[in-house]
Amino acid sequence: MHPIRHANDVSNLFGRKPAPQRKKRWPWQRAVHAPQATKRMPVEEKPPLALWHWMKVTTVTLVATCSALFGGYHGYSLAQQAGQEYPIKTVRVYGELKHIKPTHLNNQLAPALHNNFFQLDLTQARAEIESMPWVHKAFLRKEWPDTLIVHITERVPVALWGDELLLGSDLSLFGRGEVNELPVLPRLRGVEKDVPVVWSRYKKLNEMLAPLSLTVTELTMAERYSWRVLLSDGVELVVDENDWHNKITRFVQFYQKIPESERALLARADLRYDNGLAVKWKKKDDHPDAA
Repeated sequence: MHPIRHANDVSNLFGRKPAPQRKKRWPWQRAVHAPQATKRMPVEEKPPLALWHWMKVTTVTLVATCSALFGGYHGYSLAQQAGQEYPIKTVRVYGELKHIKPTHLNNQLAPALHNNFFQLDLTQARAEIESMPWVHKAFLRKEWPDTLIVHITERVPVALWGDELLLGSDLSLFGRGEVNELPVLPRLRGVEKDVPVVWSRYKKLNEMLAPLSLTVTELTMAERYSWRVLLSDGVELVVDENDWHNKITRFVQFYQKIPESERALLARADLRYDNGLAVKWKKKDDHPDAA
């Protein structure tokens, strides 16, 4: 049997369900309306930390900070107290020292050695040592518990510069300090800014004079690059900068032609000529003073 349908029921035709029929109520019954939902915008808010959690974090931070400060101060105080009990008692010096005397080195290090092992400033002590004229480089380190190790590289003089200074192998100028005894060194003269030029010319002249078994004992660079050269046999040469190499070569050839018995009579040779040279001889009965 087919179910009984109301005349207005058209759900099968349009695919819709019939609307629910309102329930009949009596006059004394109150109508109950379902609450309508209100639409709210989502708000992302972090929940506030609980008061006890905030107090806990703050307390831990304060305790850690105070502990660190107290520990650092306490450690520093202990180091200071311990340092007073560990003075520097031994200084070991290494290096080939020919002109630096131990007494001079001790006097230079005395201010720094007043500090204890922990307070000794190696940078300051190194600066004190390198301020000495004969010290080229210095390296310092501490060795527990009471020793200072010092490695020193001494300057090597290669020439005298002027009347007071020395020329080092690194072409630096320094004073002789308290050193009086020096090896036999050539003497160079000139302007300090021209040290490399004078040194280079000195070495080149020695190479050119080697066939004569002569060396340069004194070299002076005058104004306008005029050179005065004093040789190991006492002969004085004067040469200008213009074509100086060929002029020195001309002197070498001239010197080789002089008999060995007469070479000691040569006093001076002026090479400032384009096609020759002028020489001066020492006084002798059968030799004029100049030729």
